Amino acid sequence: MAIKFYSHKVQAFIGAMNYKRFICNVKLVLHRFWQVPYFWAGIKTYDVIAGKQLLKPSYYLSKRKALELFPMLKKEKLVGALVYYDGEGILLMEAYLFCT
Repeated sequence: MAIKFYSHKVQAFIGAMNYKRFICNVKLVLHRFWQVPYFWAGIKTYDVIAGKQLLKPSYYLSKRKALELFPMLKKEKLVGALVYYDGEGILLMEAYLFCT
């Protein structure tokens, strides 16, 4: 329930501040094979609960693709990466607007 409420707040805030983009993509680097289904299921659950307020769908990057996009990652023990999207600094911006 809290995810749905937060997702709705993010969408409303982005809609109100449409001259700036507050969508932030987050990379979750995975170093063990068991982490792939564990974190993928959690992030996909977040996508499903967000429903229409979903900013962008999350996705999995293979080891090769993750290293291609992010060459600074350590190759040792790297399994892959998950990318998901969240509202960047929404709570901070709300606090700032409240104080002004």
